[in-house]
Amino acid sequence: MNHEHSNDEPDGNPESAPAVTVTGNLQAGDGGVVVGQARNGVRITVHNWSVSDQTIRRYAAVLSLPADQAERVTRDFLQDIEAYYRYLPLKGMGDNSGLRLKFPLVELFVPLNARLTLPRGDTLPEKLRVAGRTLGEEEREHIGGRLDDLRPVLELLMTHPVLVVLGDPGSGKSTVVRFMAYLLATGQGDSFGWADYLPLLLPLSAYSEALHRQPDLSLRRFAVAYFSSRMDVVHLDALLDGHLEQGRALILLDGLDEVKEVSQRNLVVDRVQAFLSRYVRKGNRAIITSRIIGYREVRPPEIEGLRECTLLDFEKDEIESFIRRWTRVIELQAYPDNRVARYEAERETQELLEAVRQNSAVARLAANPLLLTMLVIQKRQGSQLPRHRVVLYERYLTSLLHDWLIARNIHAAAHVPPNERALRRLLEPLAWWLQESEPGKGLVAEADLLRWLREQPVNAGSDGEERAYRFIADVRENSGLLIDRGGRKFGFLHPTFMEYLAAVWLANQIQREDGLEFVAETVRRYAAVSEWREVLLLAIGHIGLNQKLDLLTTKLLRRLMATDDGSGAVKAIAAEALADIGEDGVEPESWYSLRQALLEQGLYNPRVKAVFRASIGRSLAVIGDPRAAVMTVEAMPFCRVSKGRFWMGLGRYDEKDEEVGSETPAGEYDLTYDYQLAQYPVTVAQFRQFVEDARFELEDKDALKGAPNSPVVWVSRDEAMVFCRWLTRRWYKSGRLPDDLCVTLPDEAEWERAARGGLADNPEPQRRYPWGNEITDEHLNYSMYIGEVATPGIYPLGKSPCGCDDLSGNVWEWTRSDYGEYPYPAVGTNEWKKRTNGLGAVGVLRGGAFYFSRGFVRCAVRFNLGQDYRFDIIGFRCCVVPITLVSERLWTMNL
Repeated sequence: MNHEHSNDEPDGNPESAPAVTVTGNLQAGDGGVVVGQARNGVRITVHNWSVSDQTIRRYAAVLSLPADQAERVTRDFLQDIEAYYRYLPLKGMGDNSGLRLKFPLVELFVPLNARLTLPRGDTLPEKLRVAGRTLGEEEREHIGGRLDDLRPVLELLMTHPVLVVLGDPGSGKSTVVRFMAYLLATGQGDSFGWADYLPLLLPLSAYSEALHRQPDLSLRRFAVAYFSSRMDVVHLDALLDGHLEQGRALILLDGLDEVKEVSQRNLVVDRVQAFLSRYVRKGNRAIITSRIIGYREVRPPEIEGLRECTLLDFEKDEIESFIRRWTRVIELQAYPDNRVARYEAERETQELLEAVRQNSAVARLAANPLLLTMLVIQKRQGSQLPRHRVVLYERYLTSLLHDWLIARNIHAAAHVPPNERALRRLLEPLAWWLQESEPGKGLVAEADLLRWLREQPVNAGSDGEERAYRFIADVRENSGLLIDRGGRKFGFLHPTFMEYLAAVWLANQIQREDGLEFVAETVRRYAAVSEWREVLLLAIGHIGLNQKLDLLTTKLLRRLMATDDGSGAVKAIAAEALADIGEDGVEPESWYSLRQALLEQGLYNPRVKAVFRASIGRSLAVIGDPRAAVMTVEAMPFCRVSKGRFWMGLGRYDEKDEEVGSETPAGEYDLTYDYQLAQYPVTVAQFRQFVEDARFELEDKDALKGAPNSPVVWVSRDEAMVFCRWLTRRWYKSGRLPDDLCVTLPDEAEWERAARGGLADNPEPQRRYPWGNEITDEHLNYSMYIGEVATPGIYPLGKSPCGCDDLSGNVWEWTRSDYGEYPYPAVGTNEWKKRTNGLGAVGVLRGGAFYFSRGFVRCAVRFNLGQDYRFDIIGFRCCVVPITLVSERLWTMNL
């Protein structure tokens, strides 16, 4: 390993910095790959090197053999290790027969992060995810203690003499130990303080099997026998003994949990304990890998320096780094011209990242290194990833079953399901059973699985029990789809596969005589249960896209939309399913009528709860919201607000201690002109019209990334004012707006008058909220009930007296008022002109937002913020006022 000095100074105090800082940089200098940063700020770079003579001599120096013999045995051993671990094996990653490329492990290695297990006394964070699912109670118990902050595994390897790396299949455990074996074999261990440490990578499952034949076999003697059986190396025992006795070995024990028989577990653990207790004291280091489930039973007794860490799912940055590394390696081999390779790698990277960003289900898969590898390979083989996830899942499933069958043929497994269809006839009902038993968990004890297998029609004969045992043995030996998670617990590689197979089982029931009603009733039964949502959506998608039953899909969706379940959960599932499958999965002539039905029967239906109306709104954003009022500026509706007196500031129903900004002294205020306030906040679709038509350069491109029918956010007050200027000119040209009026932002008084109503004919002029004084989740989007901005117009109970929607909650709204103390200056005065000209550095926001509580969404609430600030909770709405009231600044701002 090479230290490459950076021109940049490390951040902060080098002595207090972490030992390794993970970086996403791909290259450094002569083609090395940067994997981290050491304590002194020096970059840690690894290379795709061969074994050098210098490395051989350094390793051979500790052997008590003649120099030529010592170098010969060292060369043979290191070269075999280097050759074996140089490239990443693609076994278990699906059908990659069309990808005749090599994958250098060093260039593809993404430094993993983990959480160190601390002593007991606290609880684990609730939302930690492993293999796509939240850690269950049993897994938390097997990990033990609590988990520290996320830290690079490379740092943990450097700081703990014995490190146990816990993780699920596909999480990268074995890749970590392969990576370390290769680095040490090629003489690159110095950055870890492991210069000339000999890598000894041993699978403990093989040791367990050897113990069956030789119960007195020590782990040291097994190591000699194991390497001897794979390498034609003379004096191998002298090489291993020399480094172990000198404290110059890195002991890599893979699969501590994979001892299948309980009777063997204690024996294996005792031998590991004895081996490590002896050799770690001499200065050797050890890394042990284990699956989470089952580790508690095989955890070694206290070994000096032993610590445990848990690999969690990839985060966003790790996914991007992984994709960039893979596409670069693939394209550099595919295209000799580096310029073409760089172009193709960047194109592939962006397409993959877009697929991850746009599809939450794909993102779930991408969080697992094994499944992300399969995604990259499928993308490279098929050029384009399927638009629909049910099609992508079918490809994944076919690849994994293909691997299973190939592995079985190699091992000559007999008396097990003979082909893919036979396997699926077991796996689909098994997934359904697991989903019904424990939705979203998908772990089953071996005894329960055996009992279930014996009850299946395929095992109805006299040899049913034997067939069940053979199937489980087949799973352990050959399957990468249904796997032994450790501790005699079985489950699917990723929850997605259980959900998809359960969905396929349900979709297949459509072929029954009462199939349509059976599927519809199942959706009705589970629509409101979050753990069932994905299964139901996938089932409908499978019927429409994989089975290509357009007519039945359309009939099913119509039945679901017409269902009145008292909450709207079924309608929300129907909406999301339609958004999922798009026009490809339903009758073409029914597409627009289905979309209109969602609007009328769902979005505007008062019997549908707000949380489901919001969900339907998100689906309409994908399908294409038919409401011109929220999708175009031409149809933007306004509510008339008449001049007159109203109450402004803290009211009788407000509580003094809830003031966010100064709301006092409060009192009556007189607006001396009529005006119009937009019924809805400006949406992303409407703001996009402005950006594209005016060729406006946004400060933050995130403003256009929201759902098109949701309020635009990430805009500053200046940007909102420029939008208003553009809209004024546009409407002058079209004749919609007379030249004595203009579009602008409301000032504070205009906003609050529209929210509270006037004094005349108003039973509650000091009302707390635009609709009155009581608040429920059905009135507005607040307090994280929805959890994000919602499409406008879905809260009919929350309308203001003039008819405006969403004045409370959803998003904070910019006004053209500069911040100042109350009382608010009277219309027309010099102080009023200064306050409402939008020239100050600090503007006023009104209305609250989706994650603020009840006290922050009152009519009187005002919040001050620098006018150049922008956040994901700040938007705006337009106001039409007499042009004489508006500062000339509006007309001098550049578009």
